[in-house]
Amino acid sequence: MCFEKRLVVAHDLNSPEAKAAAYGELGHIHSTLGNFEQAISCLEHQMSIARDLKDKVAEADAACGLGQVTFITLSKIEDM
Repeated sequence: MCFEKRLVVAHDLNSPEAKAAAYGELGHIHSTLGNFEQAISCLEHQMSIARDLKDKVAEADAACGLGQVTFITLSKIEDM
């Protein structure tokens, strides 16, 4: 809940850096909890903002998170 509030505050402040960070954190949390659709959505938002800002570190973080979600999802499919 605190991370979602952080995202709201970032939007209120109109800070793209804070938005990217908040989306990234939410994406990683959703991934950890197994909420993969929400994780992908958040990480894609982080990626888009990072690209707009030309922030390679945030872009790499988003790409890593998306890769992790993909790996976990494919691993679960193989186990079926």
